Amino acid sequence: AARKLGYRPNAIARSLNQRSTRIIGIVLIRFMNPFYARLLQEFTSKLQGLGYWTLLLNVQNGAELEEVLPMALQYQVDGIIITSAQLSSQLADECARLGTPVVLFNRYSLETKVHAVCCDNVAGGRMVADALLDAGHSRIAYIAGEPGSSTNRDREMGFMERLNERGMSLYARAGGDY
Repeated sequence: AARKLGYRPNAIARSLNQRSTRIIGIVLIRFMNPFYARLLQEFTSKLQGLGYWTLLLNVQNGAELEEVLPMALQYQVDGIIITSAQLSSQLADECARLGTPVVLFNRYSLETKVHAVCCDNVAGGRMVADALLDAGHSRIAYIAGEPGSSTNRDREMGFMERLNERGMSLYARAGGDY
């Protein structure tokens, strides 16, 4: 009878009753970066397989996370995944107060108590330095990324530590955008 009548359950009404929207907010800053485009594909695929939908929040150049994240909270998302952004203590506290879990992806913050998933960028920086030195290079430069990011800070730290351990110094350093 439901099929004949074209009935479809109202997910919004159900979310009010169950106190769960089954929506995960994904905050992207570098939307055009191929790494994050692929990441978005993987996140949405895996989340849909678990019965969740995604709400994409694209932080435009020059915008701040503080301007976008409250929008996700208005939709009462069940959780938020933040990529390539710094989360302020104030926003982290607000999410905790509302019971909205937050996971930082590819970043971490020492100032907030949120979960983070990232690789060992210090070891990565060390590996790159070893690869360059083992290949016989002696005029080695470092191209830095976003100054305040944990990934850049950790990669550079590992890179510089390994150069120093192996008796080499940096030839040049430049800033850029990965």
